[in-house]
Amino acid sequence: MNEPRLDAVYSKDVGDNEFLPFWKLYAEHNYQSKWVTLGGYRIEEKPDRAYIMHVYENGPSLYVMDGEIASKTNTPVERVRQILTCGSREEKERLLEAYVNGVKNEFDRVERVGDTLKIHHLVTPLEAFKDDVLEGKIFDPRTGMRLSLRQAQGKPPEGGFLQKVLGGTEDYYKAAEEGRLGYRRGVVVKICGGCDPRLRKHHNTWAVITKILDPWHYEVVQEYSGEKLIVRDTDIKAIVGDAIHDYIGIGDERHRSEVIPIIRKALEGKIPLPEPNSRNYWWLRPPVRQALIVALTDYGKFVATSRGFEMKYPNQRKAVEKALKKAENWLKTVEKRKRLY
Repeated sequence: MNEPRLDAVYSKDVGDNEFLPFWKLYAEHNYQSKWVTLGGYRIEEKPDRAYIMHVYENGPSLYVMDGEIASKTNTPVERVRQILTCGSREEKERLLEAYVNGVKNEFDRVERVGDTLKIHHLVTPLEAFKDDVLEGKIFDPRTGMRLSLRQAQGKPPEGGFLQKVLGGTEDYYKAAEEGRLGYRRGVVVKICGGCDPRLRKHHNTWAVITKILDPWHYEVVQEYSGEKLIVRDTDIKAIVGDAIHDYIGIGDERHRSEVIPIIRKALEGKIPLPEPNSRNYWWLRPPVRQALIVALTDYGKFVATSRGFEMKYPNQRKAVEKALKKAENWLKTVEKRKRLY
């Protein structure tokens, strides 16, 4: 017996994040708790003042913003700057300890290694399982598709997180309030490739939904490339909009020239392309002009100069020749797929 076809599904914020009993048992049976080092924090002295540095394990060191320190230590920003600028070493160390206690979780351990306070976190089976779900490593035994986080929790799909962080339009808030924010054929979404490595090359690209497979999985056609993908609600960074509504706040002009054309072409079975304009910088340029752009972005490199960091060619002639060949190959591809544009 065939399951009924879904025309639309709607997102909804949920209070708890408990997994369904089956997946809780699966996690507890297949994962073990383990301690991991999240990195550390230390004071770094500079000529003008000191800074708290976040030292990642096997990675870079980044400055912690004064506002972040103030927030985690319940200290006024002015006092934080005063301590880091002209405070004693003891005051700076106390501020560091207060900040580390503010960022660590309740059961994390703090260890001093030299001048660095390292945080050790106990990863529980459910946390490890959640990370694997986000990375697309767990499959639904019923459908064979990658498990969605909300699916494992038995909850409605997510509605993207970008607007929750940066804010949305009046259309977005009205749709969310009325329960109309969701996924259906013809909705444009922004893909997040930050979790699932399979989608890394598609990160921050737009795609048009062409089919709802189930409440958490959608068939989409990617803008420009025309590539068909199956994405989860977990993999969607934002719901951009549909033919009528602008949920992301790009404005009427861009909605008319960028959103509506790709919806129409995707639903006609063509490659979704927006109307040409100055923002579509690579579509379509003469091969020589295109080659100069590609030569700089693909084969150039940043070098330190007296004026700061500048993009330079390691070998200008060779870079342009490689980019010209790439542009000519792309032009041949365009000619082959002309009927799809």
